[in-house]
Amino acid sequence: MTKGWYCPNQKRIVGKDLIIKDYGELEVTLNQKLQLNRIKNLAEKVAKSNIIPFFIGGDHTITYPIIKGFLEHYEKIQIIHVDAHSDLGINRWDIVEHGSFMKNLIQEEKIRHIYQLGIRGPQDKEDIKSDKLTTLFGTSFKNVTIDSTLPTYITFDVDVFDPSIVPSVGYPVPNGWHYKDFLDFIELCVNNADVIGIDIVEYNEMYDFGNKIGASTVTHAILDLLAGVMMKNENERD
Repeated sequence: MTKGWYCPNQKRIVGKDLIIKDYGELEVTLNQKLQLNRIKNLAEKVAKSNIIPFFIGGDHTITYPIIKGFLEHYEKIQIIHVDAHSDLGINRWDIVEHGSFMKNLIQEEKIRHIYQLGIRGPQDKEDIKSDKLTTLFGTSFKNVTIDSTLPTYITFDVDVFDPSIVPSVGYPVPNGWHYKDFLDFIELCVNNADVIGIDIVEYNEMYDFGNKIGASTVTHAILDLLAGVMMKNENERD
């Protein structure tokens, strides 16, 4: 049970009288198909519980089995996918991966809509044509309206941030979000959504040099995402 903490970005105490628990780490195996199945089974159990899970990766591939597990419980969901990349590529080794997971998920009937925010860099226009896909480049998400009635899963790739504040990713892209853009995202999208789960992925300590600015930014992002979800729950409880 947390006493909460003062969130300067929201100018209020958040998380008071809520339970926050670290459930530890899922054992990693080199058998990728087995690993995906383990994550899916875990996510299915979590979806049936009375908690809002926050998964921390790791490779962005984890989003695919997590959502597959959630779809065993929910009849319909929507996804907010925050990323520098659209991840609509092909399965290069005949198995879902970080660059293709979204192309696989978009085929799921129970997924009613996918909002992709922060996308930048060269695109293949043929890859982003779908009635259930809304792609918003850079910081243009600030005019988007998210359906607040649908169960919403948020997947957040930290390479959406500008490399000046998060250099520690495998595929950095210039001209990314600054922290003010991230806080706008929380206010406009997270605070108004029926969030059922979140993951944050792709931080790589090997590429974080000097003062560890990447680790610092990602840590603050996790706290602010938690605060955004808690704020909505607290308002509903009141």
